[in-house]
Formats: sequence, C-alpha cells, structure tokens
Amino acid sequence: MLAQKIMSRFPQVEVQVAKIINYFFGETITVAGLITAGDMIEQLKDMDLGDELIIPEVMLKADEPIFLDDLSVSDVEKALDIKISASANDGYEYLEKITIHHLLCMTAGKQTSIRGSKSDDWLKLFVNAKWIFEPGTSWRYVNDNYYVASKMLCKVLGESITKYLTPRLFEPLGIDVPFWEHSPDGVEAGGWGLMLKTEDIAKFILCYQNKGIYNDVQVIPEWWIKEATGFITDNSVSEKEPDASAGYGCGFWRCAGMPNTYRAEGMFCQYAISFEDYKACLIMTSEHSGLQETLDVIKQMGQAGTDADEIISKLGLTEA
Repeated sequence: MLAQKIMSRFPQVEVQVAKIINYFFGETITVAGLITAGDMIEQLKDMDLGDELIIPEVMLKADEPIFLDDLSVSDVEKALDIKISASANDGYEYLEKITIHHLLCMTAGKQTSIRGSKSDDWLKLFVNAKWIFEPGTSWRYVNDNYYVASKMLCKVLGESITKYLTPRLFEPLGIDVPFWEHSPDGVEAGGWGLMLKTEDIAKFILCYQNKGIYNDVQVIPEWWIKEATGFITDNSVSEKEPDASAGYGCGFWRCAGMPNTYRAEGMFCQYAISFEDYKACLIMTSEHSGLQETLDVIKQMGQAGTDADEIISKLGLTEA
C-alpha cells in the first residue's frame, strides 16, 4: 500500500487514507474522477485530517480547480479548515489498456478537449490529458475518443477514413463524398464535423434499421448493427437526463421510455432515431439547445390527440 511505503521511508510522516463513498452518482461508482466536493466534505468534516489533505487531480476539472459539483478547492479548504493539494498521476500504464472498444463505447477514461485547443497535435493532447477513471471501469462522453480511433484506423489502413468509406458506405448509400473536419495532419475528427444532408442521414439510419441492408445490398455487417446500437454501457454514472442515461452502445444512444429504440445524435438536436418495433425512422436537422426537451416533444408527437400548435410552441418554432 502506498501510504505504508511512504511511512516506512519517512518515519516522521503519518499518512491516513480516507475512503469516500460516492453518494452523488451512486455507491457502485468507485473511481476518483467522479467524486464530488459535497461528498468529500460531508464524510471528512468530523475526521482529524492532520496538516494537509492530498487528493488526486483527476477529481478536478482539466483547466481549473473545480470539482464536478462546481465547488472549488478553496471552498473545500474553508469547509474542512485544511490545506488541500492535488497530486498528479500520469497514468501511462492505463494507455496500454485502452482498446478500440473502450474508445467507441466512451469508456477510455480520458477527459480531453481537442476542439477547445489551438494545438496542432491532437493525439498528444489526448495522451497528456488527465485521467478520470481506469479504462473500462466507468463512462464519460468524450468526442475525442473517436478521433483517436480514427487516427488508429488511418494508421492501419494506410489511407484516410473518407477514402476507405467511399466505396464501402457512401457510394452504396448514394451519398456524395462529404466534407469531414480533420486534424492538422489530415486525420478525420471521427466524432464530429461530418457534413451530411438530411436525406443522407435518413439513408444511413434506414440502413441500420434494415440490419445493414440497403437496396438489397449488405452494406454494413449485421453483427455490427447489433453491437453498435445495443446497450453496452451504463451511462447513468455521469448523466442525469433520462435520454442521456438510458444506455450507450458504440456511437448510438438508447432512448428512455421507448423499448427497442435507439438514436444517433448531433449537436443542437441533430437526430436520427430508429423505432424498431414500428419499422419507422425519424430524422431531424435543426438548431435547438434543449436536447432532452426536444426528445420529450418527439415522444409526445407519437401520442394520440397531441396538439400540433402546442408542440410548435414548446420548441419555439414558427410555421413557414
């Protein structure tokens, strides 16, 4: 144990390890990166903490000393009347554990923000970003995972993702080769920046609903459809909205309150939803900030007697 090793080497130092139970996200969550300041204060307030409290830096946001519940380090210092230091852990041993599956299921464990950086080396940003949990032990939506997967595939394929997909996906679906945002070294972003028309998104989700078949051609393997759209990971550990915590596959979200329904989702309510029980799809391209609100309205649209004017009003839309 690390504390025992420190005390054996430095006899004058006394180290006490305190266990924090995660009541905020649930007691089954045992990763340091998801501990809140509130849980820490409540459980440590009556303990003799000595001269200094050392915490893993993964408890804090990447760019500021703020916990997940928006309390600062200074807030906790005042509440517990003790100096707090954040200890770094490079976690390079975790990098060896990350698999493609971890990246695609959002269980890689890194907290990065490539889009918010001006760096030219996106992979380096990912590698050097802080860890919030060990790969495969929890879930956090981080788009940058898909860039790393894209980078790996480009390395193996020896060509760009767009070039690889053109004869295998875009052409069979009748989609013009789209623009895809890429890194300075030419690798597609993977998790964002793919410019598709509404009709193209419809072709894509229809192919998924038909078990990978489009125009009588098996475009996407059926086994992958089942894997990608299924409930692989419990994402309720870090999400609270119903449709953001109903389960996650590989790039696809499960829908709350709608059995056998999944969706692809983009920023500002870009949706492609497959209602498997009804053999129906819904495609939506829009600009609305209320993701859960929009999904709630979509569900209402399927209910008998729903007033169209009420739906339009809720979404803040105007009729053409």
